[in-house]
Amino acid sequence: MVRIILVLAIIAGVFTPGRAEILLPDSVELFLRHSPKDSSYIVRLNRMAFDFLKSNPEISRSIADKAMRFSRSINFTRGVARALNVTGSSYWVTGNYESALNFYHLSARESEKVNDMNGLAESYHNMGEVYKKMGDYTKAIAFLQTSMEWDVRKVYYDIALYNIGEAYYFLGDYDLASNYFDRALTKALKANNPRAIAYSYTGLGRIKHHDKDYYQALAWYTKAERLWKEQGEIRSPYRPTRIFPKHFSRSNNIHVLSNT
Repeated sequence: MVRIILVLAIIAGVFTPGRAEILLPDSVELFLRHSPKDSSYIVRLNRMAFDFLKSNPEISRSIADKAMRFSRSINFTRGVARALNVTGSSYWVTGNYESALNFYHLSARESEKVNDMNGLAESYHNMGEVYKKMGDYTKAIAFLQTSMEWDVRKVYYDIALYNIGEAYYFLGDYDLASNYFDRALTKALKANNPRAIAYSYTGLGRIKHHDKDYYQALAWYTKAERLWKEQGEIRSPYRPTRIFPKHFSRSNNIHVLSNT
């Protein structure tokens, strides 16, 4: 697969001068004022930006912008790449997929400069996720498979397998989807990655759901929901209490659900 990164044109307004300054939390402002601007500082700053992604994407973007500028001032390319990636994710969580894709491309370009394979794997994985979200499942699979080739440390391997499976599911290739969900679960269990395990359970539940094997689907969904709760997240739309009553009522088995 061609490795050359094709950088998309940045959407008008993303880097518009004179944007209103975002008011940052006091803890962040204190960190900005008193910490030395070295590579360790930038790594921590990018981590702060990532931590704000869900609670306040604008704050996340503002912190990442500062991390990017500090990184460029000391020629810390990995810091630039990470800041661009977090910026892409700040657009991802708000549904601005075109801007997210642009920043992921830019992040990949910076990672390529320093042969940062982990950074390339993350950027390609995120681009694959964006294409999946946009409904371009074939392109999503291509990017996700490329991310796995870059991922020599297997950091994203299990979740990439799940996402490829989901893309095949949306394409209607349920056999391939099931195969990837199974592989994802095997890798996730070996790596003890509860997030990827929960996703894999969900994927296998969806296969059983499609096959109208509702009892097995319920078992997989319930295992996934239990893991999400243990991680403090209720994120899956495939929660048993949301999707099964209408199916079980058809077979007069709704009482089974009310006791779960």
